[in-house]
Amino acid sequence: MSRNFKIETHHDCGSVHLRLAGDFDGSSACELLRILETHTETARCVFVHTDALKAVNDFGRAVFQKGFISTTRGSAEIVLEGDKLTP
Repeated sequence: MSRNFKIETHHDCGSVHLRLAGDFDGSSACELLRILETHTETARCVFVHTDALKAVNDFGRAVFQKGFISTTRGSAEIVLEGDKLTP
């Protein structure tokens, strides 16, 4: 995981907000997918805020996109805020 990457978590009325900050690489993507998998089982909605990401590595984006489908098995809706992790 990038040295300056972090995920801040905030719970709000059945929803979870994940604020990503720093540089996003392959390890960061794996960490995000692990956290999403945990929260999609218990939350109603998970918001992923990407506005504080400084740099998004192409490999990290690809790892996230490939793993995203298998991570969303829970009943929670996942909302990506911002376009930094989309193709």
